[in-house]
Amino acid sequence: MAERRQLGQWGERYAAQMLVGKGYQLLAQNWRCPAGEMDLIMQDGDALVFVEVKTRRGGWPGSPESALTEAKVTRLFAIVEHYLLQHDLSEECEWRVDAVAVELAADGTLRRCQHWPALSLDG
Repeated sequence: MAERRQLGQWGERYAAQMLVGKGYQLLAQNWRCPAGEMDLIMQDGDALVFVEVKTRRGGWPGSPESALTEAKVTRLFAIVEHYLLQHDLSEECEWRVDAVAVELAADGTLRRCQHWPALSLDG
């Protein structure tokens, strides 16, 4: 379990650095509320960006993005609602939910890092 947590933390740091390199600003990491946890909260221009990071190492079943089930995406949107309410932000403020998949080879070298902007509840 500790190895899995460390791998997830490594993937979150890598994803944050990649997005900062694209011009995003990191606002929060591992933000928690009753609905769950958001890995990264970032600013991209005028938009708040809520980022779910999925990290996998070679030999683990499934791709990182296969963990983004409909139930998981629904929970991410519930977390966004909590964040907006807790920070007195209107739902009309510009925001989106992104995903980043980080995949490592079995030896720990980076195989790929892919960013999907603007997930939706519609699939």
